[in-house]
Amino acid sequence: MEHYIVNRPDADAMTQALTAHPLDMVGTVLRLGWLAGLTRGELLALTWDHVLFLEQIITVDNRRIPICPALLEHLIALEAAAPPQQMLVVLGDGKGRKPPAPQVVSRKIRAALDAVGQPTVRLVDLRHDYILRQMEQVDWQTACRHSGLSMLTLQTHFAPYITQTVAPSEDGRPMGAPARETATRGKSTTPPIDTLKLLQILDAQGTTPQGIALRLAWLAGMGRREMVKLKWGDFNLKKGVFLPENTPIDGELLSFLRSFPPQSGETLVIRGPVSGDAMLPDRLSRLCRGALVQGGLDQCTLQILRQAWQLRQQGEGTVLGYVTQRGYITTAQTQDLLDLDAPTAYQRLQQWVTHGKLVQQGRRYYPPSAIVHPHQQAHAVVAYLEANTMAYRKDLAEHLGLPPQQCSVLMKKLVAQGLVRQEKQRYFL
Repeated sequence: MEHYIVNRPDADAMTQALTAHPLDMVGTVLRLGWLAGLTRGELLALTWDHVLFLEQIITVDNRRIPICPALLEHLIALEAAAPPQQMLVVLGDGKGRKPPAPQVVSRKIRAALDAVGQPTVRLVDLRHDYILRQMEQVDWQTACRHSGLSMLTLQTHFAPYITQTVAPSEDGRPMGAPARETATRGKSTTPPIDTLKLLQILDAQGTTPQGIALRLAWLAGMGRREMVKLKWGDFNLKKGVFLPENTPIDGELLSFLRSFPPQSGETLVIRGPVSGDAMLPDRLSRLCRGALVQGGLDQCTLQILRQAWQLRQQGEGTVLGYVTQRGYITTAQTQDLLDLDAPTAYQRLQQWVTHGKLVQQGRRYYPPSAIVHPHQQAHAVVAYLEANTMAYRKDLAEHLGLPPQQCSVLMKKLVAQGLVRQEKQRYFL
């Protein structure tokens, strides 16, 4: 694999170049390349719609790039002086302020860098220097999200050019490299996932390659290399199982797969959006990361979704066995049982509720067969009273499968809604 050749600019020389070009085309291109890491194609296509001043973010190709104070000041002044009805950010300096040709931009940038003693630095080197600064001063994951490059690309092409890090390594890894994943005992190290945001992302992505991949990681624990080879022949959608082991498919995933059956001649489940051919794992990862970042899950990746599935599988049998034996479980009991913190335990229980493994009633979680589902409880009470005329709380609690206290809470709501009436300890229609 051919390595990039990176000629890093001198910071003082760049400051001098930016000072010499305050509001012209060259100054804008220098700033977008060096302070935001945009490629020549990206910065020439950038429009004001993609510059979010309130959030101080530039959105490019599903990436959300923070705007530093120096760049923000420049963009505010540039936008105020921009011609009316012109949406492009980078415009030529001549009469009419027309969009410049790419070759003209490269030539003028080379001249500006030559003028400050940087003859070997190219426009692409400014982007590379931005990526390296992110790796050195922030972290590698952030560099991936802001640049749109994979971790493998950073390790292969950029790691040799790292000259400093924020803090020295404490675990013996190379300077600037991401920390190793180590097995830890005790609390789960997988970061909590905002399920609501994830569901919104899945809904927005639909049957795109990234939409399918995110579901396969979240609901089936598949890795990216498995996904790109996955064929429709690996399922039996009628029986709802993976072949050849006949492993059950998650109900939510099964419904999704049944919603878009393969067209004639299609074999692969995930295909390139343009070519229709098999996708490379790195390309699929980039699409998924872009979708997650755009949806507000900046810290989430395919690997984290897969780990979350694995943790759910590991804890599911333990929790369901506990619930079968004890009748119900609470968040605190789940914490103790699986050795989790409170937010993670609550999120895990909510996921099992979503997948139909448990039913929530108040602060307790029950097996679905143990109680009447909360959405059906009012109907069940009315039906019981129609058949029996009158009932005590004890009768209704046994009929619904609820403890007396929770039954009391339910009956107070039904009385307040006018569905039933209460006379002392008895309930009537």
